[in-house]
Amino acid sequence: MPRIDWLDYVRLFCATMVMLDHYLVIGPNPAITQSVSSFGALTEVVRFGTVGVCVFMLISGMMITLVAQRQSASTFIIGRFARVYPTFVLCMVVTAMLSPLGPPRFYDSWEQMFANLLINAPALGYRFVDTVYWALVIEINFYIAITLLIATGGLRHLQAILIVWLGLQIVSLFIDPQLPLIGRDYYFVTAGVVMALLYQRRSERLNLALLAVSLLLCMKTSTVYAGAWGYNAVIAGVLTIGIFAFLLLMRGRTFNLPFAHRIGSMTYALYLLHFSLGMTIFHWWMTETNKWPLMLGTAALFIVAAFVIDDVMEFRLRAVWRRIAEATVAKPFIWWENRTLRSPAS
Repeated sequence: MPRIDWLDYVRLFCATMVMLDHYLVIGPNPAITQSVSSFGALTEVVRFGTVGVCVFMLISGMMITLVAQRQSASTFIIGRFARVYPTFVLCMVVTAMLSPLGPPRFYDSWEQMFANLLINAPALGYRFVDTVYWALVIEINFYIAITLLIATGGLRHLQAILIVWLGLQIVSLFIDPQLPLIGRDYYFVTAGVVMALLYQRRSERLNLALLAVSLLLCMKTSTVYAGAWGYNAVIAGVLTIGIFAFLLLMRGRTFNLPFAHRIGSMTYALYLLHFSLGMTIFHWWMTETNKWPLMLGTAALFIVAAFVIDDVMEFRLRAVWRRIAEATVAKPFIWWENRTLRSPAS
């Protein structure tokens, strides 16, 4: 498949909505700033920014599936490590060092920071250095599953595996707590895998039916998130339907858009950086009179910072991170692939 440039613009829109949701909805909270009123009608619009995180998961499920089918397990894990981990470590350390200056103080010890190096810090009994990392755990679990499917040849049976996975997602409606890869936090990822098969025009009738089931599950997720973050569940459901309809409508459509790769790539660093440090800036400097210029200036600051970090970490140092990945996390998969190639049965 050709590169889908318009998806990078969708990523930028979603990342911006998530950031504005945090800045306009949480920023005026008395726990962050004192005597600062709401940002008015715009607050009610960006309150749905959490839907943007769901769109990220949907896009990730789709694009990772499309990419993984063309790669070996070692190549896939090298690419994911180089893309995700170095930028995460840099942004996490910067956040840990600066966030104690003001609320929300998520970071409180060196042990916590070391636990966060494994990304899923709560599994070790520690809080995230920044609360937005919860979505990254979902991504990493999905990457691990895809890597194992590639290594074992399971990806050749993706359609059957997807049907079983979707069945388990339906069962999860009646199970709590959620499990890795199973449950409402993963419904949008599952829908993304279905969408990937539709973009490949595979078993269209079957996958359209699976997509309809996925949509119902994702609307359940939207309802739960709406209750948790205080926005209208009906509107969130309508937005979810609109997202699915838009992605289906855009199937097979490609456009050459300027700076698409850079724009889509920087949204990862923007997501990691903006929340805790943005709240710290608001805590120290936001007043009723300067709230608009400070909010817009803070958003612009982190957009620029994200571009700079992404340029260095993703584009200039990519070869370095890939060599490190090849010598570490990819080593068992390289050994397995070489062993498989030497096997007489192969």
